[in-house]
Amino acid sequence: MKNKINKAFLLLVMIIIGGCETTNLELLENPNSVGPENADTALLLNGAMLNFKDFLEAAQTTPQQIVRMVHMYGPTYDNGITPVSFDTEWSTAYSGVIADTQSIISNGTPLELYEHVGVAKILEAYTIMTLVDFFGDVPYSEAILYTENLNPSLDDDQAVYEAALALLNDALVDFEKISVQSLSSEDDIFYSGSVAKWITLANTLKLRYYNNTRLVNEATSTSEINTLIATNDIILDAANDFEVTYGTSDNDPDTRHYKFVDSYNQSSEYMATYFMNLLAFGKSVSDPRLKYYFYRQTLEYPDPTTTEGLFALPCLAESKPLHYAFNDPFCTIGDGYWGRDHMNNQGGPPDTNLITTWGIYPIGGRYDDGEGEAASVDDGAKGAGILPIWNTAATNFLLAETALELGTTGDAGTYLETAIRASISKVMNFQASAIPTDARVPSTTDVDDYVNEVVANFNAADDTEKLNIIITEAMIASHGNGTEAYNAYRRTGFPDNLQPTITASPGAFARSFPYPSNAANRNQNISVKPNYEVQVFWDTNPAGFIN
Repeated sequence: MKNKINKAFLLLVMIIIGGCETTNLELLENPNSVGPENADTALLLNGAMLNFKDFLEAAQTTPQQIVRMVHMYGPTYDNGITPVSFDTEWSTAYSGVIADTQSIISNGTPLELYEHVGVAKILEAYTIMTLVDFFGDVPYSEAILYTENLNPSLDDDQAVYEAALALLNDALVDFEKISVQSLSSEDDIFYSGSVAKWITLANTLKLRYYNNTRLVNEATSTSEINTLIATNDIILDAANDFEVTYGTSDNDPDTRHYKFVDSYNQSSEYMATYFMNLLAFGKSVSDPRLKYYFYRQTLEYPDPTTTEGLFALPCLAESKPLHYAFNDPFCTIGDGYWGRDHMNNQGGPPDTNLITTWGIYPIGGRYDDGEGEAASVDDGAKGAGILPIWNTAATNFLLAETALELGTTGDAGTYLETAIRASISKVMNFQASAIPTDARVPSTTDVDDYVNEVVANFNAADDTEKLNIIITEAMIASHGNGTEAYNAYRRTGFPDNLQPTITASPGAFARSFPYPSNAANRNQNISVKPNYEVQVFWDTNPAGFIN
């Protein structure tokens, strides 16, 4: 049975490879360049990486929406978050990533292709950790039996998380062995065959594991994080950032960033009013990343005294909800930033070429140079963006959190400043050639003013507010990937100023997501969750902790 499955995956991967054209995504193995004794494993690694990319893309939407990084429709959580929303990421995780990685591990180990096997274990570890982060208990031990068990039972979420940690440790052991064939640049769309970078990533994902589980076992997390810090082999350099890199080809296949394709062909996704306000007006100086993150297609709002204006932006005629605080943004925030309030469920008026959309970072769109023109697929970096998975800034924000909360090695304030500067540097240097030479970009003074204000606020705060500042800045820096912000919100309760839902009674906040419809409907061992309040094992905070 395994041989039949492997041949099927090999055929699938060869089909995928046949037309792929992009920057990092074009680093796919030519079937003619590997020997017959290891062709399956090398090609399956390509397939696993492509499936991993697809899994990551599918997994980004809801986490970003629920923490107000992009707009979520509602008006209640069970309207805005539905089981069908997760069908693609679930099926891609199991029938794509895990099926591929398991085949690589079983085939590659006896062939002594330890570098390929080690990478496969890291991809699988990240995938199953993310499944737990989203859903809690998930199938794993029986899920890898393929057709031998079409109704795999749910495993305890903590056990699956521990299995992910074991995979990371096993991968590090594999990398110490002598492999009969090295991982080549053609095999590896992420790190171009650098085993050293995969080792650094494995250590960093262990760091992530121990931070996420620190509420469950504080002593172990403290000790293990200190050990990882002492290795100095975690992602602390932009050259080791873990990300998907996209190209500019609009041919079949389209290699541009998936959000660019959606937004710059005909923008339909609203930016969140809260998140834009946080960057534009959350401090006395605007965030230097503001115009890299968001592109305004107009600099003005419609005239609220006209029928046309109210049709384009209905909230202009509405009052701020009574349950909103004085400082909560509502409807418009000024300077033409046109988005939507959290879980506003109104239909889509003719505002496609008016709403604020994604900017140059991270999707390869257009830098906001103040022109206020409708976005076009020929703009900016033409879709040559990235999907940030984990980077230098994320590591430093994590270390700031653990230094503050666990007393791990290092100074929380120093980590915080390093993280912010790393994020701003990455954003401001991203696709710089696609930014007009006469565009007004933030100066060194602008950057220093922002960083100095955050640091001053941090130094003057008590420990609770210090954690709020760390997590808020981490969320800002994670633009394009909402997984870590969703995890941090459940882990800490911060940021504490998230915009309320547009309705005063939206139902319980989703402490985990519902099982996908294709899982609950087809697997007799998976039952629909009783509600959205079911917590993952590492979220030990009280019920009603967040909303």
